[in-house]
Amino acid sequence: MNDDLNVPGALAVVFDHVRAGNTALDGGDTAAAAALAAETVAMLEVLGVNPLNERWASATGSNVDAALGRLIEQLLAARDEARANKDFATADRIRDDLAASGITIDDTPSGATWNVKG
Repeated sequence: MNDDLNVPGALAVVFDHVRAGNTALDGGDTAAAAALAAETVAMLEVLGVNPLNERWASATGSNVDAALGRLIEQLLAARDEARANKDFATADRIRDDLAASGITIDDTPSGATWNVKG
């Protein structure tokens, strides 16, 4: 509980699965991609952020935006902590995982800001 159940670490595993699934798709291995997709959906369900879950279909955009914002802010806090501890590999992995999901991070003197590409 000291690290809030390591949500950033859990999301990093999700991003790794997405990346592996994309690699499998690029390589034409649809069976592996389908298996990775099923595992990813299961992980998202455990975390309570599965966008395919029917409860999200009835959510208003502001609720979804707020949930996404909270998740990204947690990842940015973990990235800031990693940078403060000079764990640049972890900080870079978090940045790269967010970028792979279409989230750009801008480091400013007052802290990191983010936005969704496109």
